[in-house]
Amino acid sequence: TSYSVQEVISICQKVWETNLEVICEEVNRKNEIPDTICDYSKAHKNLGWQPKVTFEEGIKRMKENLS
Repeated sequence: TSYSVQEVISICQKVWETNLEVICEEVNRKNEIPDTICDYSKAHKNLGWQPKVTFEEGIKRMKENLS
C-alpha cells in the first residue's frame, strides 16, 4: 500500500486526536522520489516475515509506547 504524505499526516492526526495546520510549499526537489512502496516479498521468502498490523495500527502502537 502506498500512502501520500497527506495521508500519513491525516492518520497521525487522527491517532493523536489533533487537527494541526500543515503548511505545504509543494516544491519539487531535485532527485526526490515521488512514490515508494515497500516490497517485503524477499523478507517473507527468506525469513517467513510478513506485517501483522496495518500502518494505522502501527502508529497507534507507537503512540501507546511513547505514553
